[in-house]
Amino acid sequence: MVDSRFIRSISQRFDIETARHPNKLRRLRWRVTCSCALLTLLIIFGNLAFSGDAVFQSRPVTFSHARYANDCKQCHDASFQLPRRLLGNTDALFIHSCQQCHEQRMADHHGKPTDSSSIADCASCHSEHRGLTSLTNVSDSQCVTCHSDINAKTEHHQSAFANSVNSIDSHPEITLLKQWVNSQPKHTHGAYQVAKLDGKETGRFIDASNIKFNHAVHLQEDGVLVPPDHPDYGRQLANGLSTTTLDCASCHTPDAIGQGMQPINYEQHCANCHQLSYSTLLANTPLARNKPLPHVDPELINGILRDRLINYRKLQNNPTIKDPNQIDDFGATRNPAKVPLSDDPQSNWNWMESHLPNIQSLLFAGGKTAGQGDLQNGCALCHTFEWHGNTDTSDSGINWSIRASNIPDKWLVHSKFPHDRHAQTSCVECHYTTGTENGDTITAKQSVSGTDILIAPIKKCQSCHTDARNQTPAIARGRCVHCHDYHNDHTSGHKPILGNP
Repeated sequence: MVDSRFIRSISQRFDIETARHPNKLRRLRWRVTCSCALLTLLIIFGNLAFSGDAVFQSRPVTFSHARYANDCKQCHDASFQLPRRLLGNTDALFIHSCQQCHEQRMADHHGKPTDSSSIADCASCHSEHRGLTSLTNVSDSQCVTCHSDINAKTEHHQSAFANSVNSIDSHPEITLLKQWVNSQPKHTHGAYQVAKLDGKETGRFIDASNIKFNHAVHLQEDGVLVPPDHPDYGRQLANGLSTTTLDCASCHTPDAIGQGMQPINYEQHCANCHQLSYSTLLANTPLARNKPLPHVDPELINGILRDRLINYRKLQNNPTIKDPNQIDDFGATRNPAKVPLSDDPQSNWNWMESHLPNIQSLLFAGGKTAGQGDLQNGCALCHTFEWHGNTDTSDSGINWSIRASNIPDKWLVHSKFPHDRHAQTSCVECHYTTGTENGDTITAKQSVSGTDILIAPIKKCQSCHTDARNQTPAIARGRCVHCHDYHNDHTSGHKPILGNP
């Protein structure tokens, strides 16, 4: 039997008045909550009193949109735009506002609109309200989202270049410098805009332009020969010839913004040495006045040749000429006893047509002209011509056609390179190629072939640029946006940026 002395009631075993006793922890939490709420109200009303409604605004817009900082409706043109955008409402996308000023469209992007990975809104990459920074300063993470596994992200094709590019440290070789022995990029690849495969077992790209140019000849330390009317004529060598010294900057001039180079221009860079002085006899006629031919299409040159030949013919038949040594029939001295040629217009035309093919052949086929020194070459010294034989029946009467030079103003169409930021680096440190036979480095000053692609390989870029932030010693960062453009040029589509023919 239980001892009743040890039996107590519930009221004796438990304190049923616990709720009435003060709880220190609960009171502390209540005081902290009230203090935080009061402090928040004080901050809000204090900013309203001294700073207006700035406390309710986002961070400043980027400096390119600073003019619209106080005009939110320029971008936020829909009600409840942000929540509706998060819910997938296409009417609330910012692209509609962006296209009011910017011409880029989804079709201007590398990613096709049919891809599941295609960016649907500009704000997906270009984040606004990040302070006074550049709107194009996109983080690498945005690019790596797709480029870490391109084949898994795209539906319309498989990548021929590289399936994974995570940073500049792991960046593969540039397409133009890769060896495509086992596989080749598709014919739609941008590399074919400026280059072509050499057709050999090496599988290398070569320059696709139709200009024959020898860098080594033009960059000789002793200089290159110049004609008598050259501004530098008079610098005599031991053999009595005149030369001028050229360097890279003689032809390659930075553009206005210092990013790229201005196009090569015949009148500016070539005409001083390579004048189209085709014939001494015709150059002495009053119509020519010792002026060389202009650098124009063969059809126009053909018309000029006809005019000067007719002028030469009339000069022969001029009875006022007293000089017995007056040139006649391209070099022969005039015989006073010779019966003067007929001055009939049809006769003059037939005579001109009979001599025109010979002049055309000398000029277009690369025969010697009336230049000086070793510059006695025709148009074929630099250009590639095609002869159509006697099949030409056009009104121009010319059997030669010139291939377009196709010199690209920009080699890597979707990239950018700030030459002004690399001004302290010598040109030949980056502009070189590798020999196909021995693998030796061939700099621009040593290149003898116009087919050489003289651009720096990716290893040269990686020697200075890295993805590491805390590199010691400090080395330049290598972010995606520093070299690559995501948008295509909407004015030219995917066409190459080429210079004049």
